[in-house]
Amino acid sequence: MPPGATLSDLAAVTEGWKDAAIATIRTGRPVGAIAGVSHIAKTLPAGVGVTTVFDSDGLTNANVMQALIRGGLHLGGKITLIPRDIGEKCGATEFFGSGRTQSDFDQLLAGARNPRAFFLQWLGYLSDAPLPKNCDTLTALYQRLWRIAWHLDRDCHELRSRVEAFIQAHSRANGVKLNKPDVRAIRSAATKPLWERESQRQLAERRAAATTQTDSSWTVKRCFDDAITLTPDGVRLPPTGKLAALMEQSWSKHLKWRLDFSSFYAYGRTTPGLWERVSDREVKELVQRELDAAGTDGEYGLTVVDNTVALLSQRVSVRQLPQAHGYIPFRNGVLRVSDRTLLEHSPDYGFTWQLPYDYIPGAECGPVVDWLGWAVNGDKTVVQLIRACLKAMILGRTDFQRYLEIVGPGGTGKGVLIRLIQALLGRSNTVSTSLSRIANSRFETGRFMGKRLIFIPDADYNPTAVDTLKQLTGEDFIPWERKNENSDYCDGFTLEGWVMVATNREIVASDHTNALFRRRIPIYFNHVVPDGERRDLISFCPDGSLRGEFADLLPGVFNWVLDMPDKLMERYIKNPREYVRSMGEFQAETLLETNSVAAWVDENVVYQPGEFAKIGGKNNPADSCLYPNYVAWCEATGSKTVGLRTFVKDFKNLFCNELGLDVSKRRDRNRGSGFDNIRLRICGGDGEPREDEPCTVERALGGSTQNDTNGDGDGISLSKQDLKQLLNLYSDDPPVFESELQRLSGLQRDHLYQELPELRPMAGEVNGHVR
Repeated sequence: MPPGATLSDLAAVTEGWKDAAIATIRTGRPVGAIAGVSHIAKTLPAGVGVTTVFDSDGLTNANVMQALIRGGLHLGGKITLIPRDIGEKCGATEFFGSGRTQSDFDQLLAGARNPRAFFLQWLGYLSDAPLPKNCDTLTALYQRLWRIAWHLDRDCHELRSRVEAFIQAHSRANGVKLNKPDVRAIRSAATKPLWERESQRQLAERRAAATTQTDSSWTVKRCFDDAITLTPDGVRLPPTGKLAALMEQSWSKHLKWRLDFSSFYAYGRTTPGLWERVSDREVKELVQRELDAAGTDGEYGLTVVDNTVALLSQRVSVRQLPQAHGYIPFRNGVLRVSDRTLLEHSPDYGFTWQLPYDYIPGAECGPVVDWLGWAVNGDKTVVQLIRACLKAMILGRTDFQRYLEIVGPGGTGKGVLIRLIQALLGRSNTVSTSLSRIANSRFETGRFMGKRLIFIPDADYNPTAVDTLKQLTGEDFIPWERKNENSDYCDGFTLEGWVMVATNREIVASDHTNALFRRRIPIYFNHVVPDGERRDLISFCPDGSLRGEFADLLPGVFNWVLDMPDKLMERYIKNPREYVRSMGEFQAETLLETNSVAAWVDENVVYQPGEFAKIGGKNNPADSCLYPNYVAWCEATGSKTVGLRTFVKDFKNLFCNELGLDVSKRRDRNRGSGFDNIRLRICGGDGEPREDEPCTVERALGGSTQNDTNGDGDGISLSKQDLKQLLNLYSDDPPVFESELQRLSGLQRDHLYQELPELRPMAGEVNGHVR
């Protein structure tokens, strides 16, 4: 291009600097030079509209003609050739050397044609001309024509007809006689590589547009990229079976169809390390996202998506996810409990739950432990019992067949403990329900699958629900049903977590067997906090986040809970009465408030080995037979009676299973059916009991102590049950034993060392008493 000229100033471009220089000098207008017509797109910007002038022999060279037409399309300009009458292979130099003037050059430019008209001009030339250079055969020429026509306008029906007509006529003139199918076959072979390149370009543009979408929770794996093709008629999809197979190859490690829950589960979708239940609709969205990411741009129907998901569910189905025992998932990894090693997340663990905080070795929770001690009136055995239950919840130890019952009025910290447990396990891993909902909705138990804690607040009496509560805590197979869903593998599940009940009063069971009584671990809160002293210790914000003084102490609470030895945890949970002095009192109180037979026994029945008491019926005397005595007591106290058969069953269960006393039923030849080792209280002539209250239930469960004749409050001796509890603490939980020792009076410690001299410390006396 001449110095100082711009592209808009150019009159034309031509091949070779010499021709461009001559044209510029003779016309007085700048003419640009290119090294060759094949370099037009490389050297000049698109759309400048300049005319291309080439040598007179261009019509005889197929490569030149194709390059001229593609260059003209690139520039958006026109094309012309030096007239052939000047001579073969003549350029601008020969044009002006033959005497042509500026006016002749302007006419040459005025006669330039657009690429389409130039192509048709070439077809006219080829009709009576030999094969052009670079086309040795008719087929090569025809394929070249189809490729040029594709660049000109691949969708123009008129242009295709013109080319078809030319090829048919040209082939007949050359003795080949190609028909329309033959011509179209040549076109298909010629344009196939062009279309493949173009389809790849279009697919790349579609995929780039799809990757800009950020409104999905799925991260696509681009599993369909090699299966989607673009044809002139649109997107071509493989069969849905192939789509499902490709989904399986890319997603089988992170997407499963659980036959036991009849649902899809996705790994790491919103939370790293977690298998989360996803609906069929969400998986359909995933298939659509994968299709769009492959460049389909929504060119598919609902049937394709539905069938792909249905086939995929069969390909990735499993009976259940793997069960990783001895591991606990956190936000920052998976803790191997045996050696406290934090491992990376992996789908192979099969976790459907996760603690919503990081594992932090060495984290502490002193304020939480101090508050727990305050809430239970300084009884560290109760704190240890709570600690044992928390560890069992975290480890998923449902084999204890126990449930935690928190009893107490409002304002005692009961809600703080509940929220602390929910936060420790993760609120999403717990579900709140009620006994009424369990009893009245057949879909309610379906919400419990995979949860670590079932929380029943403000529990109320419901016989049907109490039976379900026994199933939940007894590792029984629980039927489940979801609305509009049915499992195709099994019709039930076993609860993987614990049950926690919060109530202002004890649950009354629908029967008086020990099935529910022996599973209950009651924790009583009765230390009321004045309104002016209440603090926000831990609570949930509307968005689910935590706030309060304990919110940042959860890693420390976890460490404190996990530090409890497994054997000690098992002993506290399996036999809480043998470690917690107040537990027997709690259980006795519960039993007396919920069981009329137990309340009657506590007042009117004496456990005395060697004695025998007749059962009797309603017509027998109440002062010598058990059942009529029970009926009379119920009438006097306004309690509801049970039938004779139920009475006998409940009476035997009470003594043998709940009180642990040696009482057996037998038939005496002279006195009839009765129980050994018990008797009724001795009554006077007026029918009133004459001896002191026996407190049979309280003594058996709570190990209640006997007051000294002094009545000074410091002279309370220890019962056999008390001594057993202290001995167990001494052997299994020495720190708590030391705490309990400090709670005893001096006389009680004297009594302890007298009965259990092996517990006597090596030190001397303290304040006049043996320490």
